[in-house]
Amino acid sequence: MAPGYWKELAATDDTLVFYMSSETLDEVIAQLTAHHISSDKLLAVVEQATTPLQHVYSSTLANYNSEMKGRRFISPSIVIIGKVVALHQQFAWLPNSDSREYYFKPMGSLPAADKTDNISTHVSRA
Repeated sequence: MAPGYWKELAATDDTLVFYMSSETLDEVIAQLTAHHISSDKLLAVVEQATTPLQHVYSSTLANYNSEMKGRRFISPSIVIIGKVVALHQQFAWLPNSDSREYYFKPMGSLPAADKTDNISTHVSRA
């Protein structure tokens, strides 16, 4: 990426939204942190977004390492960074499912789940 890309993202007051980035989230946060993003910015990962198995994980960037770093999220997941994350509690239109089942049948092979992941096999809704 262009040298100023991460610096510009880290400096913005706009909401940042990263689609299909849950697998590279550690790197995204590392790049933003290296470019001096404010550690009090809010972060949300919406796992299995827009499905009945949706689960929202939220934190500040300052707490990312202790609360989310290295976590594997089930797709489709979306990453949101900014003030809008604070509105989740007020406007949550879908409660967290707390399920580790797959809503969509995974394509291809999945990496082996850690024993601590407790991810169940997919649930076919088709």
